[in-house]
Amino acid sequence: MTWIVALVAVTLGLGGGWIAYSANRRRAERERRREHRAIPATARVLAHHGGALPRARDVVPLRLRLLLEAPNAANDREIEVDWEVPPDRLDDVAVGKRIRVRIDRFDPERVYPGIAGAERWAGDTTTTSH
Repeated sequence: MTWIVALVAVTLGLGGGWIAYSANRRRAERERRREHRAIPATARVLAHHGGALPRARDVVPLRLRLLLEAPNAANDREIEVDWEVPPDRLDDVAVGKRIRVRIDRFDPERVYPGIAGAERWAGDTTTTSH
């Protein structure tokens, strides 16, 4: 009888793990598709904070204040983003540099980095008016 209980417990544990794994893969795939559909744009780095210590994945966490540049200057706006940038790409996000970005079609507050190896972190954007 105890082996049946153990078998049921193992089956439920494995099933729950598989469900969680599958849900995480689907969420990651949706995020990749969303980033792929984002609108290409350029931005100028106005300021950056952080970058003291690389994380375990050999990236540097940064909070950047960017000026998103629209085709007509009337729609330029400032935004803050939290990105993880590889240490060898820190010069690409120096103050005053122009960088490529991608703006989410469905949520213009989401801005993805156009820098090789850089990624945005969840909950990264806060807009300020310009």
